[in-house]
Amino acid sequence: AILTAGMPASPSARWACGLLGVFLGLSAFVGTNLVTKSYMAPVIEACSAGPDAVAKAGLHAYEGRIGGQFACIVTQFIYDLSQRPAGVLVWGVIIGISFPISLALAAEAGRAGAHGPVLYPTLVMAVSQVLGISVGFPLFWIPGFAYGGASGALAPGRVWVAIALLPVAIILTLLVFVVDPASPTWTLSAGLLTSPLIALPQLLLLAYPAPPKDAPPAAYARGQHALVSGYTVLFLLSLVAWVLNVTLAAKSFSSLGAVWDSLWPSAHPSVAFMTIDTVVLYAGLLVYIFLGGAAGAMGAVLLTPFVGPGAACSLVLALRERARAELGPEGAKRD
Repeated sequence: AILTAGMPASPSARWACGLLGVFLGLSAFVGTNLVTKSYMAPVIEACSAGPDAVAKAGLHAYEGRIGGQFACIVTQFIYDLSQRPAGVLVWGVIIGISFPISLALAAEAGRAGAHGPVLYPTLVMAVSQVLGISVGFPLFWIPGFAYGGASGALAPGRVWVAIALLPVAIILTLLVFVVDPASPTWTLSAGLLTSPLIALPQLLLLAYPAPPKDAPPAAYARGQHALVSGYTVLFLLSLVAWVLNVTLAAKSFSSLGAVWDSLWPSAHPSVAFMTIDTVVLYAGLLVYIFLGGAAGAMGAVLLTPFVGPGAACSLVLALRERARAELGPEGAKRD
């Protein structure tokens, strides 16, 4: 079988994965700061001095009402990223990876028996917007899940709320990479896409609290079937994103070597930042899958070259949750 249905039985395995998450998050924080230090220094200086200094430095206008200095800084970053094929490519890849992560955060916070930091996905997402998702997800959420994750029932509504919120980020991404950067629409979209405010709609998940621990098997089955359907939807979305990215790469670069060169050795600092972000986020997602069984993580890695990292992980998670549904609430427990 490609998957196992529960969390590793050994508490030491959970703690090891939690520590690995911390290591990944800290590595991403240090790495992204190193590759952007010289690039961001003049940007931060101009943004700190206000709109006149930003204009004088030749930087892009920003929507200060969204986040002041922070909005100014990230707008410059998004602008530089959007003007490069490699930037569009790496953003497209990380979006696909973020799809299953967004559902995992919503679902695991609503499982019966879950406790601790895993219960606060909105906070994790808001912090991730400030520090970077490759920092927030592995540094805070992975240890929280390793410590407080559970295998109980969840309300199906959480799945569909999480899926329904995805178009917000998708639409903002399309606007940032398609609309004329000189337009007010682009400036507003860039500010919102990178703002902690984008995490606030996640509060809608509170309308679907975790079922009681003694919920009947039928309630468990409904939640599992919704989760299987949700991950299947994300598999298809991520697969489409991967196909679009492969098409873009084929049109923009002459060889795989040229793709690699633009993503790392000769990358603009904004692209190098996102390359680190993507690699670490993918690694963090694999750690989460590993906590449900090592075979699942291996399967995701093997599928990745064919369907992309987001689609591969979504498919493995769909299969895992289907296996849990078949085992039932007692059979899925491995604690």
